[in-house]
Amino acid sequence: MRRILILAIIVTTLFIFPAETETIMNFSLDEPRSGLAGNSMGDIVYDGEYIWIGTGDGLSYSSDGGETWFTYDNNNGLNSNDISALAVFDSTLWVACAYTKMIEGEPIPFGNGFNKTTNRGKEWESFIPKQVDFAGEIVYDIAFDDTRVWAACWYGGLIHGWMDNDTMIWENVFVSEAARIDYDSGLYEHLDNRFFSVVVDTFCPKDKRLKNSINDIVYDGRFLTDLMPMAFTP
Repeated sequence: MRRILILAIIVTTLFIFPAETETIMNFSLDEPRSGLAGNSMGDIVYDGEYIWIGTGDGLSYSSDGGETWFTYDNNNGLNSNDISALAVFDSTLWVACAYTKMIEGEPIPFGNGFNKTTNRGKEWESFIPKQVDFAGEIVYDIAFDDTRVWAACWYGGLIHGWMDNDTMIWENVFVSEAARIDYDSGLYEHLDNRFFSVVVDTFCPKDKRLKNSINDIVYDGRFLTDLMPMAFTP
């Protein structure tokens, strides 16, 4: 069984609370438009054939090393045009969407869920969990383990999702009881609920750990300590 390590901004005891369910929406619309969406880039990934770039005006890709570009936006499959995070594994691409709304003369960023494609944009699925569907609930990073997708969200917290038959289940992972109370109350003031990055390590078998792999993480209230093996185990 693969070892899974979740690294976020704050690492303490994790509290997992009841999940939200969501029905999947599928889209297969217009062909992508020609050209790079813009020069404001939020994330870049490579799936082995395509380069994908998330911008403030759509999701662009190139299959010829950047010679030509095509762009997906809210006219051909995406929830919205502002792309805040990307993640890819083989041909499965996850896209985090956002948009900006003017409120009392101020631009306020809103999260707008995820899109997913398994055929490089020919068809898109849409997921809008409640953790990524309001002001400030922006996804800044996405990662995978063997069965789930993880997302680091500002205000929305650290979340993970998995498929149960034809329904996507989304669940918060809170690092403290105070973080859970802050999230449930809708205050979003506790820093334990604000995440910028998440990493999932599924590529190091238990019987073959490299000398720089982490066996465990310990927090004594003052210091965060990682415990690593001293040598390679054949």
